[in-house]
Order: sequence, then C-alpha cells, then structure tokens
Amino acid sequence: MRHIMSFPDHRASASMIHKENDFVEVRDTDKRPSSYPEITGYTNRQEPETRLHQQQSTYSNLYIQYGGSNEKKEFPSEQSFISDGVGSSHTVINESTQAAYQLKHTGAQCDSTERKPKSQELQDDSSTELKTYPVAWLVLCFVVLFRTAVAIFGSTFSPIPLVIAGYLNISLSGVNWLYNIMGITYIIVSCFTSWMYERIGVKRSLFLAGVLLSVGCWIRWIAVKINPPSFAIMMLGQTIASISAPMSLNIMTVFSSLWFTENMRATASVFIASNYGSIIAMFLMPAIATGTDKIEFTVILVACICTVATIPFLFIPARPPTPASLPPVKDDCSEKENQDSLLKMILGLIKNVHFLVILIIHGINIGLSIAWSGLMNQAISPYGYTNGEIGNIAAIAVVGGSLGCFVAGPILDKTKQHIVLLKIITPLIFTTYLAFIFIIKTDSFAAILYVNFLNQFLLSFIVPICVELGVETTYPITESISTSLLWQLGQLTGFILVVIMDQLRDPDGNPKNNMYKALIFQASLAGVMVLFAMVFNGPMLRMRALQKEKDIKKLQETTTKTIEAASSDFDRQRCLNEQAPQYDNGSSETTVTVTAGRSDPEHVNIV
Repeated sequence: MRHIMSFPDHRASASMIHKENDFVEVRDTDKRPSSYPEITGYTNRQEPETRLHQQQSTYSNLYIQYGGSNEKKEFPSEQSFISDGVGSSHTVINESTQAAYQLKHTGAQCDSTERKPKSQELQDDSSTELKTYPVAWLVLCFVVLFRTAVAIFGSTFSPIPLVIAGYLNISLSGVNWLYNIMGITYIIVSCFTSWMYERIGVKRSLFLAGVLLSVGCWIRWIAVKINPPSFAIMMLGQTIASISAPMSLNIMTVFSSLWFTENMRATASVFIASNYGSIIAMFLMPAIATGTDKIEFTVILVACICTVATIPFLFIPARPPTPASLPPVKDDCSEKENQDSLLKMILGLIKNVHFLVILIIHGINIGLSIAWSGLMNQAISPYGYTNGEIGNIAAIAVVGGSLGCFVAGPILDKTKQHIVLLKIITPLIFTTYLAFIFIIKTDSFAAILYVNFLNQFLLSFIVPICVELGVETTYPITESISTSLLWQLGQLTGFILVVIMDQLRDPDGNPKNNMYKALIFQASLAGVMVLFAMVFNGPMLRMRALQKEKDIKKLQETTTKTIEAASSDFDRQRCLNEQAPQYDNGSSETTVTVTAGRSDPEHVNIV
C-alpha cells in the first residue's frame, strides 16, 4: 500500500524505518530551517534510496553467507533489524484532516513459510548466551584425573623394562609389544570414536572408557597373580584397557567445544592432552617395582587408581545448562541433503591439502614422542645409567611436556598465531633430536636431562597447535573426525617407529645394544617435519566464521539502535505535526511516502 501524506516543511525530518522490504521514507519538499537537528543515523539527507539499497545489499549478502536464500531476504533474527517499538502493522486514518500514523508494538511478522537455520534459532533465543559455567572447570578436573589414570596405566612398564621382562620371562622386544599393542588399539578404536560421541554423548563415552580401563587393569592383575605369570593374559588386559586411551583423548576438542567458549577452548584442550600421569609413573614405578617381587603390588595399585578415577563420571552433568558454542551453520530445509556420511567426510579431509600437511606434521611429532618415550630407557641404559636415573630423566621430561601444554593453551587463546608458532617451534624440536645423537653417552646425565626436558616441552607445545589447525582447516566438518584422524596417524606412526628403531638396535656394538642408528633416524624424521611446517599456510576457517558471526551481531545491534532512534524521532514529529498551525494551499509542504509490500497504490493528501 502506498500513502502520501503532507506536513508543513518546518515540522518534517529525514528518517527511514527499514524492515525487510517495507520502509517508511520522509522527504522534504522544501529546505528545513538550519536550526532543526539532524536525526540520529543520517549524516546526509540526499539520496536516501541509495542508502536503503546499500543497506539491503549488505544485510542480504550477510544472510546468504550464513545459509540464507537469494529469493527471500530474511535475517538471523526477527528482531535483529527492528526496534521493539517498530512493527509491520500500520494504521492510517484516511478520513481525518490530520494524519495519524501508528506503528504497533507487535514485532515483525514474516509471511514466508521457510524454516530458519538452527543457528538463527539459537540467536533468536536471548537465553542462549554463550558462556562458560563454573561447573565446566569441575568436570574438566575429573576428565584430567581420568586422563592421568590412563597415562599411569600406559606408563606402567616402560620405566622398568628389565624388571617386567624378568618377571614374565620375555625379551625386551616382548616388553615393547606391551607398548605397541596400545598404538594398534588406538588406531582401530579411533575409527569409531566420532560415531560414539555423536551416538551416546560425551559423558557416557567417558564412563565407558573408564569401565574398560578398570576391567583391563584388573585382568592384568590376574595375569601376574597366577603361577606362572601369563604374558597372553597380560596382553589381553593391556588391549582392553588400551581402548580407553583414544576414547578419552580424541574427545578433547568435542569436550572443550561442549563446555567452554572460544577464548577458553585451547586451554581446556591442553589440560586434557597433558601427561600428568606419565610424570607420576616415571617417578613411582622405579621406586615401587624395585624387583620382580613388587610387580603384583604395582599392578594392583594401578588398577585401584584407574577404578577410582572412573567413579566421578557417574555424577557429572551430561552438558552445561546452556550451550558454550554454536554448531556449524546448517539450513533445516536442506539438512538431510547436507548430512554427509562419515566416509564422505573422511574423504573430504583426505582431499584437503592443508589438512594433509598438518596430518603429517602431527603424525611425525606424536610418533617420535611415542617411540622415544617407549625406547628412551633402552637407548640410555647401555651407557651405564640405572633405572632410577633414567626414571628421573623421564619424569623431568614429562614435567616439561606438561608445562609445554600448559603454556601453549593461553598463548594460543591470546595471540591466535597458530601458524607462526608452528614455524618457530618445529626447528627447535629438530635441534633437540640432533643433540641426542651427540650427548647420549657415558657421564652426560645433566645434558641428557636438560635436552630431554626441552624436547618434551617443545613436542607438547605444538600438539594443541596441530590439533587446532586441523579443526580450523577442515571447518565445518565435525571436530572429532579431524582430531581422531590426527591421533590415529600419530599412534600409527609411533607404532611403526618403535618397530623400526627396535630393529636398529646394535647388539654387537660399543656399548652392547646401543641405539645410535635409531637416534640418527629419528633426527632425520624431525627434519622432514620442519620442511612440512615451513610450507604450511592453511586458512583459519573456523576463526573466520566466528568473526563473521560477531560482525553480524555488531551490525544488528548498531542497526537496531539506529532504527529505534528513527522511530522515536518519527513519533515526535507526528506529535509536533498534530499541534502545528494550518497553512494555506500555497505553502511549501513535505511529502511523506509510505511503501508497504507490493499492494496497489493509494493516495491520501493532507493539507
């Protein structure tokens, strides 16, 4: 409907109220007095149509980027671009010689039957403010406690390889297979962790991991309790308990996205990834398992720790009261069409060159860390170091690794310079592996201690960097899928490197069973990792999407304030017009044009 209403020129003002395709436009047919104040939001009263089209274009482009349609211009919220006092219902009194234009306080109504995207529904609900609740930190503590128990289980025998080999009557290569089976299990189970998180949720996944860990540890106790001790039963228990490792580690990004807002996710993730349990194990196991007679007590102690760490998952909440983050933008109308299968998403990751580079960097980094942690004792002991000294070296190294994770989180959250840090840290990691070739010798305890500490600090520092970059370069693919692939390749690489480096042992060298060739091999792989880090320059897709959401929200707030000011000014002008003196037909007049929808035009001239 089109109405033309005329008012005295000194009462008119230039303003515009915009909502979808409806707008109110006030034009002056004569100049106003210079003393009349300009309306908020208008610095140029010329060409208001141009400003309208620019504003419509901006809103439309922003909406299309976030799942909208080219045909219907809707915005992320029905109340985003209108004030509370401006609606779509208009009342015009045609019979009166004084015009009354009423804007009902009813909110916008949309005649479209299209359904809005889920993310828009979340934005429409004012109660879904993204926040981190205090209970999230309590839940994180329980998860870290459980991850500590998993690390203690995984590091039970690596600090005491000679003791467990003598107890089970196996070779050092047999001891290594207790370590290798964890990597194999990790690779297989990681194929199903993403599906599991979606199917049963974070809480139940963690509780199931705790049950499997506890059962496996108690089976290991049976293996050492019977006479003679059974290596086969030990492997069975080791395999079952190992399932908990991928279930509790791959959940890192899913858990942090569920419980923490954007500025705290990296910090939460590094707490989960930290190997606090390995620190405890490296000090505890050599101190307790001083001989074969202490193996049974050691295994029982580990089983009790893992069982206690599982209990809190019975009582923690499944999710926060309100979401801490928004899901990737999807349109409900095409939601079924956009639901890719797990296989298709994995294929999409494989075709992503940037993700493949990160996959290689993370795989080499984690693989070298796993191999060195498992074989460090065997690489150093030929030079005359005791289990206690090697345990101290390993424990200090794990402290460095935990410190690296702890420092990396806040730095990433603060700077967002993932790529720059990646290019800085990887060459430093290479220098530590290069140093191992020259310092691992007799009477070099202090040098080995320092370099090993620095090595683990740097290795752990880039773990959250690689994980976050994996998520960023593959957004909006589910975080758990990219994270699972990263850790799968890392575990696979670790398993392969343990086998290769074990074969590089020199039984006839000087000293006997030295691993000098293995040290050269791992330094070479670290050099390859540096090359890939230097060429990586992937996009930060998730960060860009979050920034766009913030920009839209800011634009909505700014536009709402402008429209509220225009609406208030229009009401004020209406009151002034009603009180204004009448003029003759020869006086100048101001034309007010109201355009609504695409109805047939009607004209009302008021003198």
